[in-house]
Amino acid sequence: MSAEQIIESSLNASGVSEENIPGYLHRYLKLAGALKAADGDALLKKLHSGVFTSYELKQSFTDVLIDTGRYNCVSSSIVYLFFARVLGLEAEVVEVPDHAFCRVKTPEGWKDVETTTPYGFNPGIKKEFVDDFKRTGFTYVPPGNYSARRVLTDKEAVGLIIQNRMAELQRKGLHGRVVGFAVDRWVFDGGRASFRDMNNAFRNYTAGLNGKNFFRKAYGFIKEVSGMYGLKEENHDLIYSMANNYLVELLDNSNFKGAWEFLDREAGAFTGNEIGSFKKMITGGELNSALEGLEDGDSEEIVFKVKKAF
Repeated sequence: MSAEQIIESSLNASGVSEENIPGYLHRYLKLAGALKAADGDALLKKLHSGVFTSYELKQSFTDVLIDTGRYNCVSSSIVYLFFARVLGLEAEVVEVPDHAFCRVKTPEGWKDVETTTPYGFNPGIKKEFVDDFKRTGFTYVPPGNYSARRVLTDKEAVGLIIQNRMAELQRKGLHGRVVGFAVDRWVFDGGRASFRDMNNAFRNYTAGLNGKNFFRKAYGFIKEVSGMYGLKEENHDLIYSMANNYLVELLDNSNFKGAWEFLDREAGAFTGNEIGSFKKMITGGELNSALEGLEDGDSEEIVFKVKKAF
């Protein structure tokens, strides 16, 4: 994306209303016009001397950053990326476990930029960097550790803001709200990681509904979204489990008619063996209900009811 698109989409991802985005965008562009830096190292130092004021672990929003100076690895990386692009530098965001930073292309090759500290350009083991970086709680992942590093597209980088919003909601157990953010993030960046996280959000919300005994709603939700996003096979275990739990609920309430109607209506979602298992379960429930209260001497009625259930 262009520098302007990076900051505009980051404001949107931060939750800034459409009518307020132009004002924030104007402030960023004005600041960019006044900011002079010869290279990526000078840019980092300038940002920390006049824009970035205090590190805050969960502060991922670019509107809050320009309003207050508070930043974390995500918001500082995106804002650094924006200013680097304005200056004509070739820059990218790199993701490592639970952390993000930038890298900039120089005549000597790519150099890492840990944007949370003014000493973060090509950090290595510089004492000033190591001492200052400790406050973030993260560990620097050097360029040689390719398995732990992933260079992000611009859209994936902005998507980290949404990812952090999702993580905060998950910590609060608000899995239903996570679903909307997860879909937005995948629609925006189209990445495999976003698609995986979206399905995890679907499954977590389903599990939450199941835990509250909303079995019918859980089944309907996971079946619908799995059909929409081509996840029927991947989520079949959960679709089956939610159907099973809903049928158990119907049988516990002696709603055999409802159980048969549900199975007839939803038969297309299951294999022949699974349908057979459900039929056996419903029939067993009918049989148990038919035998309740009968005395040992009622042999003819017992036989009749067993045959009818069978």
